[in-house]
Amino acid sequence: MFKFKTTNSPRLIQAAISELVGEDKAQQFWETYHDNYITQADISFIKQSGFNSVRVPFSYRLFVTDGNGRKTGGFRVTSCWTEL
Repeated sequence: MFKFKTTNSPRLIQAAISELVGEDKAQQFWETYHDNYITQADISFIKQSGFNSVRVPFSYRLFVTDGNGRKTGGFRVTSCWTEL
């Protein structure tokens, strides 16, 4: 998606973003990215187009705890689509 030639894994992409903009801005970037990766409006459009299922690729890292035992935001992001 980013079309990097050598930075070609999630870990390397995350490190590159952090190196470019710093840790705080990188955290903001990834939060914004995850919040807008696919939205309820996207799912509604897909439903209106006649599809009855959607396969959205997610990294497993969105659904596990971080190093401090805190849950990450994956379940919050996906829960908004259950009503569709």
